[in-house]
Amino acid sequence: MTNEELLAEIRQARADFDAVVAGIAEGRRTEPMFEDGWSVKDVLVHIATWEKIAMGVVRNDGYPGGPPGESGTDGPEGGDQADAINAKVYADNRNRALADVEAEAERTHTEMRDFIAALPEGRLDERLAGDNDLPLVGEILSGNSHGHYAEHAEWIRDALAEQ
Repeated sequence: MTNEELLAEIRQARADFDAVVAGIAEGRRTEPMFEDGWSVKDVLVHIATWEKIAMGVVRNDGYPGGPPGESGTDGPEGGDQADAINAKVYADNRNRALADVEAEAERTHTEMRDFIAALPEGRLDERLAGDNDLPLVGEILSGNSHGHYAEHAEWIRDALAEQ
């Protein structure tokens, strides 16, 4: 995958995600809609956090302390690291103003696009630290960008359909 191919996927998925969010009145974006009381605002900060994590992993060519486990599984350090990260991000940000979270989400998304555009061509197809046990750089960035936007756009659509 080339940088431009990944960026095209990101642009498309983010436009869809943004359209879903824009379809929700601003006042409703802070109302609990999801499991554990999450709101659309909480989803925005969650996505921005994982974009930052993904960029950090690629910058550092690896996971400090090992990769977080997928949701519902044990990570390499024991316990469900991804869920623990998500819970901490929620607790740390739940009282932030919507405008602040939306501005951070936009800044982080722009940083992610710029970061990918600046990667040397071919880097997306390399494994972290050249270790065959670690994922491809493109997999990390895809999963925490366009894949993540699509996942949460679907969450929001489903929650709206249930109301």
